[in-house]
Amino acid sequence: MTPEEFLERLAPCIERKDLDACVEEAARLAKEAGIDSRALLELSSEIGCSGNFELAYVLALAAAEEMDGTDKALAFFNAGLAAYSNGEKNRAEEHYKKALEIKPDDAEAHYNYAILLVNLGRKTEAEEQYKKALEIKPDDAEAHYNYA
Repeated sequence: MTPEEFLERLAPCIERKDLDACVEEAARLAKEAGIDSRALLELSSEIGCSGNFELAYVLALAAAEEMDGTDKALAFFNAGLAAYSNGEKNRAEEHYKKALEIKPDDAEAHYNYAILLVNLGRKTEAEEQYKKALEIKPDDAEAHYNYA
């Protein structure tokens, strides 16, 4: 099965909007298709860049199921980005926290989590996340700008 066929077979699940069930379906279909977790995560990133955040979210979490360490943290981070971009702030927070639990020195995850917290009106918590991001990556101009 090609990646295109894989996505076609997953499409009806995504259309039903039960994203949690779709994660399991995506993992199963990926195994059938011979698509490994790294390829699934790359596909998630590509699809997220094209604006299909629900599908990107599902693929990132399906990839996370078969990953560990830094790779798993990246998959959770991507799921957080997709959820945030899709307006699902609570899901985004859940996945940013998971990513940071695995990889607490990820400046980009701290930065994006800070942006989410600002949008949730939790500015004190956001400040802490900005500080962590800047401790890890002190030359990040965007983090300095948004923190200020």
